[in-house]
Amino acid sequence: MKKILILLAAVLTMTLAGCTLDASNNGDLDGNWQLMRIDTIGGGSTDTKNWQIFYAVQFRLLQINAYSYPVGNGGFMFHFDQTSDSLKLSTAAADGSEMYDLKNVAPFGLTSLDEHFKIQLLNSDNMVLESKKLRLTFRKF
Repeated sequence: MKKILILLAAVLTMTLAGCTLDASNNGDLDGNWQLMRIDTIGGGSTDTKNWQIFYAVQFRLLQINAYSYPVGNGGFMFHFDQTSDSLKLSTAAADGSEMYDLKNVAPFGLTSLDEHFKIQLLNSDNMVLESKKLRLTFRKF
């Protein structure tokens, strides 16, 4: 019996030692962000709070969903690369093909399927992203 317990302990130790967990290195970006407002760089503004548009960020994926938007519910998936001052989105298709029509993602704050945002503000409560045409204001939810 003692030999079996020692063998089981050795197998368990080797099994756990062979496993590695990939941890997200996204800092404050990880989480569920509600899009509160979309501002055009030229001065227009749209309050999006009641549309319940959320950007869910985890590991290297960003998913956009809308729960009260009048046309469509989102369900868009993007890969992203983050640096200290930028966020670059690209479609999540494994083969690099475009997964979405731009007219479908535009109401959710994107002007390109390969969008590049400058991070204006990012902390544990608020985020402001700015592209060439839009400024998106979020709150962490």
